[in-house]
Amino acid sequence: IEKGPTTAAALAAAEHVIRSNGAELSFTTVMGSGPRTALSTFLPGDRRLERGDFAVLDCGARVHGYHGDMCRTVVVGGPDRTQRALLEAVRQAVEAAIQRARPGVTVRAVRDAAASAITDAGFGRYWWDAFMPHGAGAGQHEPPNAHETPDLALREGMVLCIEPGIMVPAKGGIVIEQMIAIGADDAEVLNHLPLDVWERI
Repeated sequence: IEKGPTTAAALAAAEHVIRSNGAELSFTTVMGSGPRTALSTFLPGDRRLERGDFAVLDCGARVHGYHGDMCRTVVVGGPDRTQRALLEAVRQAVEAAIQRARPGVTVRAVRDAAASAITDAGFGRYWWDAFMPHGAGAGQHEPPNAHETPDLALREGMVLCIEPGIMVPAKGGIVIEQMIAIGADDAEVLNHLPLDVWERI
């Protein structure tokens, strides 16, 4: 992710890593940059990454029939103060939801923990949740999710994707996604790439 390459080239680099490590693609990889990311769902093309763009990559590997899923958002060339505040709000939402996720807690409570973090940061009007959280396993999107089964209580062994976001019209979108496994007392994070990867590029 740097000034110059197309979003298609960035996507190809991610998919190469997945395939060269012996996995299949879990789903159609999502890669976009700039204001278009505020649409929340988009496919790559010939748009070139520009300094100051939000760049969003949502990808996953399927191994032995099980689906992985992860999304990260960065800013080409590094975020300015406003962009960093938006990124930090979504990071805090992910962490709040993971902290809440444990056996007996409802799917709705996990979603609400993320939404509250974004609202507390002052960005509630831009909240985006899609199916946050959603299950994953033999399918990339599985039950439960906060829209269809909000009152379902979590059980040990469930795997969920925590995927809150902020969509700012004409500016861009920020989505960060972690996979977690519900344990006996808390949740184990399954992704190892740091949430604040925007500070590391």
